[in-house]
Amino acid sequence: MSFTSLIIVLFISSFAFITIEAFCFSLAPYHLAAKALAQGTGNINSSSPCVYGNSSVQNSSCSAACKGLILATWGDCYCKDRDYLPDVSDLLVRTLNVEQIFELLATDKYSKFANCRDWLNEPDNYRDWNCL
Repeated sequence: MSFTSLIIVLFISSFAFITIEAFCFSLAPYHLAAKALAQGTGNINSSSPCVYGNSSVQNSSCSAACKGLILATWGDCYCKDRDYLPDVSDLLVRTLNVEQIFELLATDKYSKFANCRDWLNEPDNYRDWNCL
């Protein structure tokens, strides 16, 4: 097998794996990820990786930890079960379902500023959390 053929085969097999991974086989891992996102979201006075509050600097600030929690949550299972309500201690977040947590982070519906807001509103990311 030539080097070019090998690259093509690897590319196709990686695409097949990604396609298979896109299906929601079980909601359990999504529920764990959603709970982690909810637990990792807190007000500006918390030590949470994803914070909301009153500083416009937060909108452009997007730590790897916050981004990781977000990326672990969205996908086919999220789009099937956006109304899932993780049970957490933060006074605001505990009243929100997962879709509303994304609204908290990405829009000014619940808070004027939040981490990763600019990143969440990039076209590809906006489509992901809005299931478009």
